[in-house]
Order: sequence, then C-alpha cells, then structure tokens
Amino acid sequence: MTEEEFALGKTRLLAARPYTVGPWPVAAVACVLLLTIALVFTGRKQSQTATVGPVANAPIQMPTNSGQVTQPHPDQTLDQGSPSSKLQSVFRPETIGGFLPHLEALAGPPVQVLGDTRFYEIDGCKVDVTANGNTIAKVTLMEVSRKCSFDLSAFGETNLPAMDKLRFGDLERKIGRPLYFASCLKSCGNAVDPSVYAYYFGPHSRNFIEILAEAPLVTNESIQASMRWEEAMKGEGEEYVSENRFNCDQKYNRQAAIAFGRVSVTRLTVELQTVPTTKDCAQSATLGAG
Repeated sequence: MTEEEFALGKTRLLAARPYTVGPWPVAAVACVLLLTIALVFTGRKQSQTATVGPVANAPIQMPTNSGQVTQPHPDQTLDQGSPSSKLQSVFRPETIGGFLPHLEALAGPPVQVLGDTRFYEIDGCKVDVTANGNTIAKVTLMEVSRKCSFDLSAFGETNLPAMDKLRFGDLERKIGRPLYFASCLKSCGNAVDPSVYAYYFGPHSRNFIEILAEAPLVTNESIQASMRWEEAMKGEGEEYVSENRFNCDQKYNRQAAIAFGRVSVTRLTVELQTVPTTKDCAQSATLGAG
C-alpha cells in the first residue's frame, strides 16, 4: 500500500460516518490506522530484502582488496581432483622419440630449461622432458596425485590401476618382476631425497620403451620398505649397502620386491633404452638422480 492509498483510505473512513463521536468508533478508527501503518512498513521491508538479498544458486562473489565484488574465474568451478586428459595425451608411445615442438603445441612452453631437460607444468602437473635436440628421449611425471595421473594402457600394459592407485606389486603381477635399484639406502645425507626404482626393460612389443617406476624415500611406507630391504642385506656387511653394491649383483632383488610390493609409485618415467644395466654399477647406483 502506498502513502497515497493510505491517505485516501483514511479520508474515506472518516467521511463514512461523520455523525459518530462516541469512544468506541474512535477506538476502532485508531486500530485501523495502526494496522495500516504496520502493513505499509512490513511491505516496504520485504521489498528491500527481495531487492538486495542473495539469489538462490548464484555463484559466490569474492570481494577484492578495493572492496569491489568480482565473479569467480571459470577455471575455479572445475573439479580439481579430475585426472588431466592432457597428461594422458602426453604419456603415449608416440611421444617418446617424437618431435619436441609437437609436444609443446599441447603442453605449452617450458617453465625452465636446464641443458637437455625441460620442465613443464601441464594442468598443474610437473612433467620433465629430456630431448636430444628436437627428439624426445624421456618423459617423467614428477608427482603423482589424483589429478596428475594417467594409465599405462597406451603402452600395451592393460588391467593396471591408474597411476594414483598404482603400487609396485601391481606392476610385478601384470608385467613381471623388475630390476630394483636405489640411489641410496644408508648414509644418504640431505642434499637430495634418495629413491628406489623398479626398472622394466622395453621389449619390442612396447617399441623398446622402458618404464621406470620410482618412490622417493620420503613417506613412512617407502622408508619402512627400504629398512626391510636393508635388513635383508645386513649379512653382506655395512659397505655392501652404503656403497650400493646391491645395485650390481641383484642378489637381493626378490627381497626388494617383497619389501616394496605395497608401496605406492609416486613418480614414473617412460623413455628409450638408455637406462644403465647391472653391468654398469657406477651409473646404476645413481639411477635417475640426475
């Protein structure tokens, strides 16, 4: 009700019975006036609330430092836990030995270049690429997560979990027992986190592409597994472990497989056949550390 409607109603009410001067009619008129005023006030407040109140299902608006309200960026509405389809496109057999500019057409330019190694961020996932000129030789997913994940089916290894659920034991059951190496198990220092690697030779069916699964010794499960592997070798003497001689003779490969069977793979490399073998102990002792 507007103020004009209220005034008109009051005039009509008073004019309807001009002869009434008793107390009861006056009280009735007063009640009507009070009720009308209350209705006008309530109507105005509801109108203001409907005008400035939040809209159902509207996106949350975040104030900036200047006090202005901005809409969220469209990328913020995406499910940050969904696996990256772009990453799956990178980790394919065609990438290894492929043309570097083709990769960068998908991945974008590197964030850093050190010698032959280029460092990329693909959908927020860290990927290292080693290239000989413009020919890609090695691609590494540096940190596995639910989003930074892919599967190995493109490499002919089917029925394996995605990378974020992959354990060393899964690889052994589906592909076979790998060769286990470690960059360090004892007296490692603090310069670089030591890692344990499971190396799979690249057969012709996989176009000679090798798979190198890795677990940096930074989690409780990987550290405990390395201690069990080290314990199995204690009869060989301290220098056997501290000098990484176990990388040369592979005498304790089975014990490594048992110790690391339930440990998660947290880094994975696919590459051409360039990984040193047991006959090259000096290099295999620091496998992947560079």
